Amino acid sequence: MIAIIGHALGASFSETTTWSARALHATSVLVALEGALTIETEAGTRRTRAVVVPPHVLHRVTAEGPTFHAIYDADAFDRGIVDEARACEVVASHAHEIGRASVLDGVARSVAGIVRAARPVDRRVARVRELLLDPTTARRALVAASGLSEAHLQALFVRDVGVPIRTYRLWQRTVRAVLALRDRDATTAAHDVGFADHAHFTRTCRRMLGVPPSAMQAALRSAR
Repeated sequence: MIAIIGHALGASFSETTTWSARALHATSVLVALEGALTIETEAGTRRTRAVVVPPHVLHRVTAEGPTFHAIYDADAFDRGIVDEARACEVVASHAHEIGRASVLDGVARSVAGIVRAARPVDRRVARVRELLLDPTTARRALVAASGLSEAHLQALFVRDVGVPIRTYRLWQRTVRAVLALRDRDATTAAHDVGFADHAHFTRTCRRMLGVPPSAMQAALRSAR
């Protein structure tokens, strides 16, 4: 089950978990309700009750039992700063009913309150990031709005956001298309945000979120 809380924020609850490698433009918070979970990154393998994965970190997760997973927009929250003990406490206090969409939503919002606010970014980068909430915005419009050369804008954007503009735009397209899956078919959702076709959306969704659009759509609609 997945409950989308807002733009680029979401949460899921799984009875068992095995996730293929993925890297999100988001801070991930994972909590095992029973047993432990194992996370593999380039830094090594860790077995724990709760873990925070910063944005853009390639990771693979397996869990022995029920698991809570929330993602928080990297633009709204810091890069993996959270009190893991408090996150465990919040999730565990609702473990018996976390499978309900409304409870899942509430728990994810509560955990969001534990995540530290993001660091400031250059005001010109902030302006471009705001324009990219519409992922169809032309590149020349972004450069003009920043008042910088394209090369300088790209360098500042990577420094403050963590990814190139192209990757960030693709993330925004994916999130907007996923949110639209509640009420539209995948092809329409993909075209509306600028994907070339359904196949491109599917590949991107698998790479960035680890699941195909069909799985996201089924989860979103079941949470109504």
